[in-house]
Amino acid sequence: MNDSDLVTATYTINLLQTVATPSFIPSSNTTFLLNQQVSIFCATSDATIYYTTDGTVPTTSSIQYITPFTITTTTVIKAIATKNGMTNSDISTATYTKTEKVASPTFNPLNGSTFTTSQQVAISCTTSDALMSLSDNFQKQVVNSGWRLIHPAIFR
Repeated sequence: MNDSDLVTATYTINLLQTVATPSFIPSSNTTFLLNQQVSIFCATSDATIYYTTDGTVPTTSSIQYITPFTITTTTVIKAIATKNGMTNSDISTATYTKTEKVASPTFNPLNGSTFTTSQQVAISCTTSDALMSLSDNFQKQVVNSGWRLIHPAIFR
């Protein structure tokens, strides 16, 4: 038996690179008091970033990221990066939580009262789960830090 004719074939393999996943500054799970500026970056040069601020999946029809923006409420941001000739990035998510200002502690008896004998002082705070620190009046040192007030405290 004789050898067959030589046959050749040409194949094109087009492996598209994937755009880097966007990242956020500050990072996810940041808490803020009044407002928070957010920046979104992508390590792939010349990529276009699109984002949403309502937790929905971003598309190329979403808001295009141009400059840092400010949020004023608890927000879930999702972002995707695209670039012609490349596969879109994975979706990245960042959550920013607005916190309320902790209420100032109150004292009973009132601050500034004068006594000639030892006195019980109750300290309370209307913010649930608030952490407080105490300092003495003489050395201005913190004598107890980060304790959680469960019931009004009594000191003698």
